[in-house]
Amino acid sequence: MLSNFVTDTISTLNAVYTVTSSSPVEAESFIGALGWKQWAGVGLFIVGMLMEIVSEGSRKRFKANPSNKGKIDDTGLWSVVRHPNYAGYVLWRSSVMLVGVGNYLA
Repeated sequence: MLSNFVTDTISTLNAVYTVTSSSPVEAESFIGALGWKQWAGVGLFIVGMLMEIVSEGSRKRFKANPSNKGKIDDTGLWSVVRHPNYAGYVLWRSSVMLVGVGNYLA
């Protein structure tokens, strides 16, 4: 848990630094200063967050029904993959890393 916190904090701070230090002077605007890796990271971040929010909402509704006690959730995203919340988490945390290190990758 501590290692997750440290890694997430470092990658988030690195992503914030990368995005805020992009020079709009060299490009025509701030949007133009971001590269394709940063935009890919933003897209993956949105998809990952939506996946996690939708899956957790679906699970909450499933568990609220007393007749589902002891059953495995197989509704919504849970019918497609066993842990959509973790898949969303991996996507949005990876996207933060992509935004942060995108400028350093060749």
